[in-house]
Amino acid sequence: IRLTEQKNRFLGMAAHDLRNPLSLILNFSKFILEDAGAQLEEEHLDYLAIIHNQSEFMLDLVNNFLDVSTIESVGMKFNKSVVELKPLISQNFTRNQFLFQKKPIFLHLTCPEYLPPMQIDKSKIEQVLNNLLSNAAKFSMPNSNVFLTVALDDEKVTLSVQDEGPGIPPDEQDKLFKPFSQTSVTSTAGEASTGLGLLITKQIVDGHGGQIWVESEVGKGTSFHFSLPLDKAEQTELPGEETAVSADPPPTAKAITDSTRSTFKILVADDSQINQKMLVHMLARLGHDTAVASSGLAVL
Repeated sequence: IRLTEQKNRFLGMAAHDLRNPLSLILNFSKFILEDAGAQLEEEHLDYLAIIHNQSEFMLDLVNNFLDVSTIESVGMKFNKSVVELKPLISQNFTRNQFLFQKKPIFLHLTCPEYLPPMQIDKSKIEQVLNNLLSNAAKFSMPNSNVFLTVALDDEKVTLSVQDEGPGIPPDEQDKLFKPFSQTSVTSTAGEASTGLGLLITKQIVDGHGGQIWVESEVGKGTSFHFSLPLDKAEQTELPGEETAVSADPPPTAKAITDSTRSTFKILVADDSQINQKMLVHMLARLGHDTAVASSGLAVL
């Protein structure tokens, strides 16, 4: 037990210390790709894209290690509050459209007009949605469809993510929720997988008293479903008809920014000059003015 505790402590410290430099590599490579990509030779652009993609994978791996070490050492902690589920799902759907646009894949949402408020950990349920949707994107071919469907009954809300990918062989499906276990199915564009995402997803759903399961047929795609139980005391309205959101190509980030932009004067407080540069650059791209402070005294 003591060795396990020491291992978890070391893993957590290492993951925490690696997360910041990996975030910097990821963001600065993204800045160069977006700001100077047109000026680079194709070979150098490919190298930079590899740096960006691999640092993104490494950051996901580190974050998953941190989650797993925390779960093993102190158990998964939840910060639950009453949350309006429909806005959470709609906002998550809109953000993930940009991820799907890269391949491109068409993302569809079907959701009841009304969903009751629920006692959940908002950020962790978003983590579940992000994981299931990113997996669907990894294993879908360009110009295929992914369906996010929400169903409501008297006892639970069920969310389903269905893709049109290669499907998972029946004898490999029991590997899906085990640590570092991966199936023989490969992603369609070489995307890497940590083998930890579904384990963490199951821990989150279990911690909400829900269930998660998979349905898949080789050659016909895969559906992941997870349910969250309803608190009967919080149901004050009857569910309405379902509405479907069309899979029109999502607007560009610039269009959204231009339509909602307000310019602010923002104080960036960080004792790392590298972090300062990253934050100032990100805020400048959004049209904001910045001032920088390197200490608490400078902030005051």
